[in-house]
Amino acid sequence: MTATTVQNATGALFLKEAILENFMSYEYARIPFSAGMNLICGPNGAGKSSILLAISVALGQVYTERSKKLADLIRRGKDIARVTLVFDNSPSSDGRRPVPSIRSNELTLTRYMKVDGDYWYQINFSPASKAEVDDLLSEFGIDPDNMLIVMHQYMVEEFTVISPQEKLRLVENATGLSRLRDRVLEAYEALRNVMSEEESVKALMEESQKTLENWRLEYDKVLRREGLLEEKARLALEHGWAMFRKQQLLAEAMQQRLRSVGEEVKANAERAERIGAEASSTRERLESSRFEYRRLFLELVEEEKKRGEGEDTNVERIEQRIVRAENAITKGIDAYVDLRVREALARHRLEELESERREVERRASEASATLEGLRASAERNGPLVETTRAPEDVEKDMEANQIAIALLGTVLENAKEMYESYQKTFDEIAEKAKQVAINRDMALKELDVRKGVWKRGVEDLMAKVTVAFRENMENIGATGLVNLIDVDDLENSGIELLVGFGGANPTALNYYTQSGGERSVSVVAFLLALQSSIVSPIRAVDEFDVHMDPRNREAFLRMIIERARRDPSVSYICITPGQIPPVIEDASVLVVQNNYGISTVGVVTKDAG
Repeated sequence: MTATTVQNATGALFLKEAILENFMSYEYARIPFSAGMNLICGPNGAGKSSILLAISVALGQVYTERSKKLADLIRRGKDIARVTLVFDNSPSSDGRRPVPSIRSNELTLTRYMKVDGDYWYQINFSPASKAEVDDLLSEFGIDPDNMLIVMHQYMVEEFTVISPQEKLRLVENATGLSRLRDRVLEAYEALRNVMSEEESVKALMEESQKTLENWRLEYDKVLRREGLLEEKARLALEHGWAMFRKQQLLAEAMQQRLRSVGEEVKANAERAERIGAEASSTRERLESSRFEYRRLFLELVEEEKKRGEGEDTNVERIEQRIVRAENAITKGIDAYVDLRVREALARHRLEELESERREVERRASEASATLEGLRASAERNGPLVETTRAPEDVEKDMEANQIAIALLGTVLENAKEMYESYQKTFDEIAEKAKQVAINRDMALKELDVRKGVWKRGVEDLMAKVTVAFRENMENIGATGLVNLIDVDDLENSGIELLVGFGGANPTALNYYTQSGGERSVSVVAFLLALQSSIVSPIRAVDEFDVHMDPRNREAFLRMIIERARRDPSVSYICITPGQIPPVIEDASVLVVQNNYGISTVGVVTKDAG
């Protein structure tokens, strides 16, 4: 069966041909492939593995087991090498092409390599980036770096020694389950982002709360000052009316004194003649006492004015001196009367009393005037306030109020606006924190859902693969199963192969327990069990039969051919250093030879058998 006879009934992108130019031992070779089984045979060193290596390099592989630099793969003496893969892009029965953007029936993917280390791609002879090539191939599950899709020479042994976690990752990538893992990882990333945002919002909220608290203290100072200023105004009002009340009592006392003096004048009118003479003799001393008395009174008036202005005064001391002066005048008058009673001065006593009455009238008038002034001053501060406290008591409270205001220090006038602004900001952050918490819960739920989908996908796949793996192993008289480990832990989850030969209980497949042949048949049996779930339309294995005895080699070759028969849209490529096997009815067989350092490829036909 040749590539030209295959119809693209399924719309799959399968490999038709590989063209190698100046690649390793090849000068120029066109290698046809069929959908189905492609068996490459030939002696060691002929260039069989180079074909698979060329395909991998064209598909995007950079590092290979044969070389660390792509330039090392260029045929010696040449400056440039080229590998071209030709894929069938013909329409399927529904008219759709595998790559709809390319309207031709063939899709060519070419990779150029130069000795200076430069390389580039072409898709249908148009330049393309590696990212474009990777995107194109990933749509079909083609990954040249996955040994379950392209298993190069010695990788059969390598698969046995990689970790269970690596094995599972390879299986996921080959079967498309990696997208489920990627969705879980995306959910993890989303959760980490939400949790990071939550931490940021929490830190922002704490910082905002500190700032808000600072402005709350400043705002409290504003409120405290407003209260103290209101108290100050109230105390000023009370003080004004307390001063008024005190002066009112003084004015009433003066009126009482005036009435008392009038009564005394009336009482002494009859004695006027008797005391007149006595008055004239003491007039000089009496006038002196009156002068001192007036001086003290004027001093009292000045002190009262000072006290009205809130200054410290000596009112009480002056009033005491005035009282003493009054007493002195009274005593002088008494002495004047007593001493001069016998003289014809008694008539002057009446005049003295009348003078005193006039003085009291003057003082009463002044007291009334002062009272009216205090009334006007108090009314400017506010309406009448009834108080029983002395002005001095109120002044003590006013002093304490002034001290309290001073203790507040600097009060920021915009504290209220700033406090309200930061309160609003804090409320918004708090609301944001609630939303982030909701988002975190949603992210956790989404993560659980995606982990569940991934877990079910992996479990279902492994259940299916285990059945096929067990059947494949039973076909050669062995036992095998696939063990899924740590499936609840995405990072540590993995698979291990348990195999048993010669009736022995299954044990973990590793490099030390089983022989080389046992390891080879176990890995190939597992590969075959995976085939129905692998996405890539290209699957290749180099020296699948390494270490196998002839019986197992033929048995597995039959199983591979049967698998290929079930997948008519997939190109299976198997490389063997052995002779052409007898079971090639449904396989395209290619024979590689190397003559004088140049590798060539020939196609074996049924007639050639």
